[in-house]
Amino acid sequence: MSKKITRRLALAALAASQAAAQPPGTLSAAIAVAMAEIPAGTINGKNSVFSLARKPLANTQLVFRNGLALFPGCGDYLIAGKVLTFRGAAIPQPGDCLIACYWAAP
Repeated sequence: MSKKITRRLALAALAASQAAAQPPGTLSAAIAVAMAEIPAGTINGKNSVFSLARKPLANTQLVFRNGLALFPGCGDYLIAGKVLTFRGAAIPQPGDCLIACYWAAP
């Protein structure tokens, strides 16, 4: 086996062992993953402002209302820091289920 291939295998093994040593829910030491987080806030048809546990990294968030993905580019919601603000017809109504998934700094 050539030195180049041996070195690549050693680096791949090192990366795999470091990834396996990470706590559950993290991709690396620099990224945490929030999966199926329920945003904090009152769902009453009037409240549009909800809180997330962490500040999502830019363009990593997925927000679902009753299982359907909402899109910030379509005006459904806006995230600023840890604050999730729904807009217009996307404001959660009584009985709705909200889920947020995103990457964040640990």
